[in-house]
This record gives sequence, structure tokens and C-alpha cells, in this order.
Amino acid sequence: MEKQEIIQETGFKFNARFGQLIGRHLISNPIVAVSELVKNSYDADASNIRVIFENLKSGIPILKIIDNGEGMSLEDLTNKWMMIGTDNKIRNSYSTSGRRRLGEKGIGRFSVERLASRLTIRTSQAGNPFSLVIKIDWDVYENSNVEFSEIKHKIVKIPNNDFFVGTELTLENLRDSWDEDLLINLRKELNLIRPININKVSYKKYKFAGEDVKIELLASDFKMNTGQIDSSFMNFAQAHLFGEVTSDKNAYVRVQIKQNISKSNVEVNEKFDYSADDIDLSCGKLTFEVFIYFKDARLYKSIDINKKMVNDLLDNYSGIKIYRDGFRILPFGDSNNDWLELNSKRTSSPEHRVATVNTIGLVYITRDENPGLQDVLNRENMYDTKQFNSLKKFVNLALDKYTNLQLSARKINESKKIEEGKTALINAEKSVESFAKQIDSLQEKISDIKVRPNTEQQKSEAASLGSDLSSLMAVATTSINSLKYAYTYYKKQDSFKSREMQIYRNIATLGISAAMFGHEALNQTTDARLICKQISENYDVITRDLVKLRKLVSVLQVDVLLVNEKADFFRNYLKREKQDRAKYINVFNSLSEITKQHENAFRAIGVNIIIRCKNDINQYYSWGYEGDFDTIFTNLVSNAYKALKKGKGLKYFEFDLETIEGTIMIIAKNNGQPIELNLRSKIFDPLFSTYSDGTGLGLTIVQDTIQSYQGKISLCQDYPETKFKIEIPQNNEPKGEI
Repeated sequence: MEKQEIIQETGFKFNARFGQLIGRHLISNPIVAVSELVKNSYDADASNIRVIFENLKSGIPILKIIDNGEGMSLEDLTNKWMMIGTDNKIRNSYSTSGRRRLGEKGIGRFSVERLASRLTIRTSQAGNPFSLVIKIDWDVYENSNVEFSEIKHKIVKIPNNDFFVGTELTLENLRDSWDEDLLINLRKELNLIRPININKVSYKKYKFAGEDVKIELLASDFKMNTGQIDSSFMNFAQAHLFGEVTSDKNAYVRVQIKQNISKSNVEVNEKFDYSADDIDLSCGKLTFEVFIYFKDARLYKSIDINKKMVNDLLDNYSGIKIYRDGFRILPFGDSNNDWLELNSKRTSSPEHRVATVNTIGLVYITRDENPGLQDVLNRENMYDTKQFNSLKKFVNLALDKYTNLQLSARKINESKKIEEGKTALINAEKSVESFAKQIDSLQEKISDIKVRPNTEQQKSEAASLGSDLSSLMAVATTSINSLKYAYTYYKKQDSFKSREMQIYRNIATLGISAAMFGHEALNQTTDARLICKQISENYDVITRDLVKLRKLVSVLQVDVLLVNEKADFFRNYLKREKQDRAKYINVFNSLSEITKQHENAFRAIGVNIIIRCKNDINQYYSWGYEGDFDTIFTNLVSNAYKALKKGKGLKYFEFDLETIEGTIMIIAKNNGQPIELNLRSKIFDPLFSTYSDGTGLGLTIVQDTIQSYQGKISLCQDYPETKFKIEIPQNNEPKGEI
């Protein structure tokens, strides 16, 4: 072995930019950053925490976070607050008042770097006649190449003239623009940072340390209401799910479903017991409660609450949140966080599975009982461990039980309907047999009368025929009614499911269109507002420049026209008769109407839609529902708009129609952004989209709708042009309406 010479020892060093890495680069969300600072105040035994924004509309914006906690000593400030990654909260897990400390990673203080470039800390402990003040300018770290620990900050002692006890953080040069929307989201999070009090309706009574802590959000430039949930609203849940894993490794789930939504038409209250042999309980001891609501005004008509209030409460509070030691873990339960995959599962059974927006849920865990459930460093998720997957599966178990109970009840109801149908057929058969016997009997009587030699006897028997005929008519009526009932019963059962599914497709199309064209309308509305403001500020009656003014008004008229066009489309689409009245449909007229409703939007991106017909327009009739054809063409138009908007050069969007041997042939083509060759085989697959903001449902809906009419659609091999070939059965026989 060669001789080795040690020439030096070294260790890790941190560049001054390290503050950025664990500040704004690690904590992505300003609301998360504020939440972390509120938790620090909680750990300091504060009973009142105030988040105060000043000068947001004028002057220099400032954020202050003030608490009345125990404050910091000089040692605390230097060896705890200024020590990165300190293990103080691990060694001293509980505060002086007995609260379980929340911050264990020792990086929460870098939330201030995420929020602002300058920080002033003022802190004072009870009985101290002075306060300690330290100022930190994070720009110094950003613009310096020295080692992180080489930058020093002065700690100043000042008189505590106002007898302040606690800690005050003053943040200046804020990195975010705190407008009304962001403040509303922060208010919502601060309302949810502690669990909603559900003890009046819960299966288990909950008590958390520091329940009396008051957290206030103040912004003098904005009118801020409390946004608190109406606790009585919790009583109006349509279903209630509960689950608990006990310390002895047993678990159970309860499912309660109110009668008004129960598919069994009676209230359901079921309990299911499990052991560690049945399911994975590695998550540890925990409890959860989920309340299910549906946005259907009819469910709340007997109570003093309107539909808007229901929708607002669900928009603000929906989702299943996770709370550890009484404080929320972000982002679980946020509107864009489907950690239980409820929304994706719902696509397979939309009638009985709940979406995140239908739930208000709380999962309660603790650090001591659930050591395997650990936050990632930026506190915006949990590590994907076996224990976390166990938690997800256990909560989903209750939701699956709810779904299965509803599906099972539905199957029982369907079985009853089948039995009813069989009974209807049997009764119809019996009625027909009875009717046939009556006719046979009557025919025999008539034959007997004809051969009677005695005229008086003929008269007597003929007179009795009147009552026989009355009886026959009664039996005939019963028979006809039985047959009618049996026919309509089976007709209804056969047609309902397919029609119901198509209506779902049509509604989904409306949603897809709303998402795309609604975004466009928002842009035009914003432009229109700015133009109106410019007109009002710059052009008065005396000095106005008519040429410039007319130009602005002309642009304004275009924006208003486009917004009105989109509004007319949605109003027209929602007409009920389009969905539930089958009739004789002129496919050319249906296509023309849809394209006309969007022609200004296409013109705005430099495209004129062209429709050509090889036959007389009266040859393009089919039989069906107007809403179905609207769905086909709306999805094609929406997809083309997206592609053409991203296209370059001279753009076109064309339809060619002709009839061939009883089939209406439609060719739809455009030269927008092409569908890549390796993706073309997947475009009709459910949930597949070539756009990051696409739903992946549009072309699937088009294909399913066309196939329901025994038609077909295909993507032609004309790359890079996007060209669809559609075939729909022609039907020029007038049938009237049903």
C-alpha cells in the first residue's frame, strides 16, 4: 500500500447565497411562508397573533407579524433564532404552557427571506425594561461572495417604554404584490390553520392545546371580513364518514348517509371493523372525519340557507385537510390538491363518487403517534413513505365504502325494477289471455244465437250480449293499459341510461368550452375596462381628440362584441329542449350556427371559417338531439381554435359536406399547430391531451357521441394538416317530434 500524506482537513462551507436557497427558492408560496411564522409565534406560547399589512395601496408596503408570546432572550436570539437547523424544538418538544412545538427543522425563520428583503425583529420578555432589536438585510447575502456565517448583524437594546412582551417581525421591501385576491387566500388559510370546531356533529370530541389562540389578519387598505365558516353549516352534510386507528393497532370506519341522498331511500349508518391483519395500519394512531355536501339547492330547501351560501362555503372550505398537533399541513386539501385522487376516480362513476369540492374533511395526526408521517423540507408536502400511503388508503377506505353502499343500493333498486318489469309482462300476458277468452266466449254465443230455431230464445240471449260486451270492453281496457305500461316501462329503462350519459357528455362539452372561451372573454373584459378608464381620464367634453377617441371606442366595441358572442353561445347552449327533445336535425344548419357563434373569436386570431356543401342543404338531415350535434361541432371548433391560435402564417379552418349513399360526410380541417405523428394514435383516448391545460375529453366525447348515432370519426393521414373525417347516417324521412 502506498504511503498517504494528510495535507489538510476541510469541512462544508456555505456561501452567503445559502439564505436564498432555503428561503424564497425553497418556500414557493408566500402564504406558506406567513403560516410558518404564525406557527413560530404559537410555539412561543402566544395567545394573540396579528398579521398586519400596511400601505398596500400607497406608500411603502410593510408586513408585521406581532405576537404576545414569551419573547426571546439574548441567548435565544443568538443561539436559537440565528442558528440554522437548531434541534432546540426536538430536545424541548413542549412549550412552557404544554403546547407541542411545531417547528422541528429549524428553517421556518427563512420564511422572512421568502417574504421580504429586509427584516427587523423586536423581542422582549416579561419583566424586562428593554427590548432587543436586530435588523437583517437579505440583499447583503445575495450580493456577497463571502461565507454565510461571516456576515454579522448588530443586536441593539432599546427601552421597553410600551411594556411590550412578545416578538414583532417587521418586513419591508415585500417580494409579493399583496392584492385583494392574495389577501383573501391568506385569510382563508389563517382561518383553516387550526381545525374547524366540529364537536357538535363529530363522532369524537376533540381538544387541542392552545385552542384559545387568536389569529388576526389586518389590512387597513382593504375591507377584510372574517370569512369564518358558519358552524351550523356542518349539520347540513348529506353524509358523514369517520375513521379511527387506535393505539392497539385496530381500526374502524363509520359511514352515515342521509335518507335524502341514500339510494336505498332510508338513512344508512354502517360500521366496519379492521385489524392490522386486514389492512396496513403503519400510519399510526389517527382519526378523520369527512362531511359530504352536494351543490344541489333542493337538498337545502328546508333550511335557512341559500344556494350561493352553500357554494361559497364549499369553495372556501372544501377538501380533506391534514392537521398535526392541531395545526394544518399544507397543501393537503387545497382546491388544486387532490391528494386522495378523488377527482380522477370520479370520472369512472360520476354519479356515486364524490369530488374534492363535495367534501369538508379533517385528518388528525400527531408527531408522537405518527413518526412515519414527515413533512418535506419546504413544509409543502409529505414524504411518499409506506406510512403516508397507509394513511391515504385508510381515508380512501371510508370513501370507497360510501361509494359501494350507494352502488349496492342502486343495484338492489335496479333488481326491483327488473322484477317490476317481469310483473308488468306477466300481468300483460294474463290480461291478453283473459281478453282472448272473452272474445272466444262472445263468438260462441253469437254462433249459438244464429242457429237457435226459437225467435224468443234468440231475443233473450241477444239481450244478454250487452252485458257481455261491456265486460269485454273492460277487459280490453285493462289489457291495453297493461301492455302500454309494460312497453313504456321497458322503453324508459332502455333509453334512460344512454340519454343520461349523452347529456353528461354535452354538459362536459359546455365546461370545456367555458374553460377556453371564458379565459378569452376575461382578457377582453380586462381590455374593455382599461379602455373605458383611459377614455374617462383623458378625454373630456371640451378637449377630446375625436380621432383618438373614435379609435378607442372602435377597439372597445370589438371587445364587447366578442364577450357578448361568448355569452350568447353559453345562453343558447343551455336551452333545455336541445337536450330532451329528439327531432329532425339539419346538420348543415347546426354546424353553421355553432361556427357563427364563434366567428368573431376566430376572426380575432386571423381565421375565417369556411363551410362548403356539394349537395343541396336540404339533403343534410339526420334524426336526433340538437344538443348532441352542438356537442360534436363545439368540441371540434374548440380544438381547432386552440391549434390555430398557436399556428403561424396564413391560417385556415374549413368544413366540406356531402352526402354519399345515405351517409352525411363531413371533412373538418385546419392548419394550426399540428398533432405530432407519435401522438396521433392516442387523440381519442380518454384524458389524453396534447395541451398542458387540456381536459383530454373533447375528442373522446365527439367519438362517443358520433358512435351513438351509428356513425364514425377518424383522423386522416394528412400531416401536418389536422383533418377529421366524420360520417353520420342521413335521414331525410320526416318523422315529426317525440
